[in-house]
Amino acid sequence: MAEITNIACRRLHPHPDNPRKELGDLTELAASIKENGIFQNLTVIPGHYLNSREYIAKCVDEGGDAAAAAAAWTPKAVWSSEDYTIIIGHRRAAAAQILKTPKSRCPASAATRSR
Repeated sequence: MAEITNIACRRLHPHPDNPRKELGDLTELAASIKENGIFQNLTVIPGHYLNSREYIAKCVDEGGDAAAAAAAWTPKAVWSSEDYTIIIGHRRAAAAQILKTPKSRCPASAATRSR
């Protein structure tokens, strides 16, 4: 069984292969979370793929060109061992972020990114 831990919402990143690209209207879900909390924990794995902003910043920090980095970026360009990738619970995480909830309860999954 996965250990339950609180993880700051800012450390949660959507999985680039999440089949649900459009999360829809989160108003009711956000209201429910505000009133009742998150009943079903998110499932996450340690680490995340750098988003375009992070990738460009990393390239510039390493002496690269921002425009070239922007052109080269793909959703799975670089894996970082920092933060967490959401496997299950993208809508709940997005609703919690709308509420500016400082932490969401997440089971720290033993899964690896190869699964």
